[in-house]
Amino acid sequence: MQISKTELNRLERTFFHQHAQRLYKGRHVTLGPSDENSASATVRDYQFVYKPVVWRDQMGELNSECGCKSYVAPCAHVVALMYAIHSESRNGNGLNPPALTWQDYLKNVPALPEREIPGKRAMTWELMFFLRTNVAKWFLSPASTYIKKNGDFGQRSRVAFDYSGNLKKVSATASETKALNYLDKLGRNSDEYNRSYYYSYYSRSLQETYEFDFAEEAGALLNLLTHSRLYLDNGDEMPERVLVARDRAKLSFHVERFGESAPLQYRLLPRITRFDGSSSTRQNHTEDFDHNYRLLTVSPIWLLKGNLLITLDSALPATFLLPFTRSGFQLLIPQDQLNDFLQAFAPHVQDRAHIVLPEGVELQAAREITGRRLYLREHHETLCIEVKFVYDQAVEVDTLRGLETSLTENHQVWRVQRDHQAEAAAFETLYSHGLALAENQQHCVPVGEPLSWLFDELPKLAQEGFEIFGEKELARHRINRAAPKVNVSLSSEIDWFDLKVEIDYDGVLLSLAELRTAIRKQNSFVKLADGSQARLPEEWQKRFRHFFNFAETQNSKARIASAHALLVDSLFDEVAEKRYDEAFRKRLAKLKDFKGIQDVPVPAGFRGELRPYQQAGLNWLGFLQEYGFNGCLADDMGLGKTIQTLALLAREAENANGSSKTLAQKRNGKSSGHANGVSVTSGKRPTSLIVAPLSVIFNWEKECSRFTPHLRVLVHHGLERARDCADFHEYDFVLTTYSTMRLDIEFLKDFQFHYIVLDESQNIKNPEAQTAKAANILQSRHRLVLSGTPVENNTLELWSQFSFLNPGMLGSRHYFQGAFAAPIERYGDEESATLLKKMISPFLLRRTKEIVARELPPKSEQVYYCAMSKTQAKLYQQVRDHYRAEIMNLIDTTGLQDARFKVLQGLTKLRQLACHPSLIFDEGEQESGKFEAFLEMLQDILAGGHKVLVFSQFVRMLNLMAQQLKKDGIAFEMLTGHTRDRETRVTRFQNDPKLKAFLISLKAGGLGLNLTAADYVIVYDPWWNPAAERQAIDRAHRIGQDKSVFAYKMITRDTVEEKILELQKRKQNLVSQLITTDSGLFKHLTAEDIRGLFS
Repeated sequence: MQISKTELNRLERTFFHQHAQRLYKGRHVTLGPSDENSASATVRDYQFVYKPVVWRDQMGELNSECGCKSYVAPCAHVVALMYAIHSESRNGNGLNPPALTWQDYLKNVPALPEREIPGKRAMTWELMFFLRTNVAKWFLSPASTYIKKNGDFGQRSRVAFDYSGNLKKVSATASETKALNYLDKLGRNSDEYNRSYYYSYYSRSLQETYEFDFAEEAGALLNLLTHSRLYLDNGDEMPERVLVARDRAKLSFHVERFGESAPLQYRLLPRITRFDGSSSTRQNHTEDFDHNYRLLTVSPIWLLKGNLLITLDSALPATFLLPFTRSGFQLLIPQDQLNDFLQAFAPHVQDRAHIVLPEGVELQAAREITGRRLYLREHHETLCIEVKFVYDQAVEVDTLRGLETSLTENHQVWRVQRDHQAEAAAFETLYSHGLALAENQQHCVPVGEPLSWLFDELPKLAQEGFEIFGEKELARHRINRAAPKVNVSLSSEIDWFDLKVEIDYDGVLLSLAELRTAIRKQNSFVKLADGSQARLPEEWQKRFRHFFNFAETQNSKARIASAHALLVDSLFDEVAEKRYDEAFRKRLAKLKDFKGIQDVPVPAGFRGELRPYQQAGLNWLGFLQEYGFNGCLADDMGLGKTIQTLALLAREAENANGSSKTLAQKRNGKSSGHANGVSVTSGKRPTSLIVAPLSVIFNWEKECSRFTPHLRVLVHHGLERARDCADFHEYDFVLTTYSTMRLDIEFLKDFQFHYIVLDESQNIKNPEAQTAKAANILQSRHRLVLSGTPVENNTLELWSQFSFLNPGMLGSRHYFQGAFAAPIERYGDEESATLLKKMISPFLLRRTKEIVARELPPKSEQVYYCAMSKTQAKLYQQVRDHYRAEIMNLIDTTGLQDARFKVLQGLTKLRQLACHPSLIFDEGEQESGKFEAFLEMLQDILAGGHKVLVFSQFVRMLNLMAQQLKKDGIAFEMLTGHTRDRETRVTRFQNDPKLKAFLISLKAGGLGLNLTAADYVIVYDPWWNPAAERQAIDRAHRIGQDKSVFAYKMITRDTVEEKILELQKRKQNLVSQLITTDSGLFKHLTAEDIRGLFS
């Protein structure tokens, strides 16, 4: 076999390269049998010999094996072999070693036994075992020992086996063979194996000496050597034969008085009783077990005294005897501790050894269980229950740990004969009451919550006869089982109540902070002031949960919105002591004596007639004011929210300033100036602030002059407005816009208004917006919001508006999102939606036109689908594919958040393409299927003599329509966000029969316009929010309309507009879950309804 240069170079990169070179260069490699494809060798590595083999497989790849069990291949021995193969091949020498001579062959063959020659004594070798001890260990040496002619011991050598496994030089009995195998296995597993254990090719040998600890688990070994030649090797020239006692010795423990002087003591003396002589002349010999004994092994116990080997007839643990083998050792027991010692010692000994007691000390049997005890203690955070049984009222037994404690103080010593059946039955009882054994099997632990077990199961166990100890000493698990007593005192403020709450558990107080933490975490237990744990009454979780969600707490005080008066009263209905101030008692009496909403008379100076549902709305507003609440008037668009509000404010002005007649007389008095054309006189009034979008300010001003001409109105808006509130007291109403309110909040917040009215209150739907924050810090006695769509997109909009109306009524924003927003919007949770509806319904009034304004003509809404032209469809597909690829790539690389702008841009482009390609492509004539359909529809409407409102979000689309209408000679009006003279255009369209069409930007004209002259409405392109479209349609379908209204929503098929339509449906579902119409509120609202709604 040959190794190439390339293969040799690879060897230099192997892990054992350097060690292999040392073996090869040190001539430790001897080549063995080889052929063309394989080679072997003997490699001597220190005292070990290995036989590596190398061969080539059918693919010519090198393979190897070696018996060294290296974890890296190839090992050093294989690499050394390969170096040797390469060297021999390079020198031209063959790999086969020279043939062995017969002399070499026989050199390593085991010698034959010598033949006996007359006149010459044969050499005698015998198997012997030599035993020696020192202060810490004992040693056993098996040896092939040469016996001299005179009988002395000569040379000793290791016990060796030949290649057949037979002993060399000596013979052994079956027991000795087992003993040698035992030692052989012991040697292989010892740390000394690599140094003392030796293998050669033809034989193996044992260690010279085996080391043992005293009391080691090796009794079986000495059992095998009782009939062997066993000698005590103490360094003398001639070892001493070890004698083995024929019979097992007996062990006993003697308790004897020690000393005569006080205090009296006892000592424990173990004693060995041996039996000497034959069976006919057998004699007992008893002596102290002391330092003269060596405890060699256990299982069984073998003792060595001098040259005598003794086995004990006892399975007692060696730890009871080992201390007595030390010189001078004595175990002394004070007299007052003797009973305790014997009580603890006797159970271990039991039948294993006899106990001899001193005179006057009795050992009695305890058999009957007279008590079952549970000891409670804590280990770190774990509650541990130790189980102990009392026998004959004298001994307490810790059955799991095997400990016994005497309960008597006399000289009686008890030996317990345990009733295992009764103990097992007791444990079954414990297991049935929620206990289980701990992992260490030394005590029990509760299976579930430890505090629950202490409250629920421990009293039951006490009733079943278990005695309980250690409960008062617990720290983490100390409990208070007293029933809580609650004392509460309450004082009223403008918008809230201040409460002081004391919760007393038998003299130990519970803070509101701890109670709040427990309620929020849904814990059944709370920590009291003294560190103990108390259990909350089960109904408190439900009762206090909403209280803490709506209240601000600090120490023992809480503040809660005045809207929750009945919640507070029901919460503390059964408290031990409650102290309410006069204002709260009056409010509570009103609510409890509620017999229905009372009629509110229309003020004498009001110039208008309220419809029945509008009168009901005025009654409801009066009810809110009487009980100190604020609310949301959410009537359908066009039902007269403005006139109901003005009637309420006129009533307030009349109550504050006298009758309308008196006010009219004041009107004829001296005027002090003008504000935006409205006359002003001196004198302070209950001024109310009305905040509305700019688009409807003129409408409010016009409605004020129409229905309440006797009241003074200031329009606080424009560059020439005052920059303070100095003159506000001169007016009944101050009209302003949301933007002006936000800009002037620095001085507006310091004025105390009578009412604050937010029209189109969805303008504060975002609680983070500056507009909402500004509105919330305004001051007033009463608040009212008006909105036909209080929820447009999500429930947080509702929270924001009610946070303005009744702060704290719906809890914190964080609580509201967790309790209502997420369950309703994400999971469609009907239970949460029902609860929220119940909470807001007393403060929200909504009527629809279909129910309360039956005199209105019907309204027909229809989706009108259009098809794109071929050119338009092709352009749409190109733009759609472009944005889809770009957006998906952006999402994959940067995430959805960074792609939002591109998504919005792409959707806007697609919506514009669905309307008309000219909105994004200026070049050339563009075709639009929707635009052609619109023109056809418009011609049909105008041909019938109707007027039409056309809404679009894109001003460029309105411009395209305007161009076409001019071209066709159709008279029209147009209103966008840039239009300044809005009122003029609205009036012209309403009154001029020649004006047939009104083109309106959806955002600019969706609010506050009365366009009942039109009976057709076209929504040219859909908006994400269906409420905006509904508001647009209701510009025509409102009070004053005497014709049927037809509304068309134009949708281009196979475009993003169809997706918008689906989104609108989902949003409409959200609104319908929370805001319901209320046609019979005033007929069916009972005192019980009010209590339920406020609880």
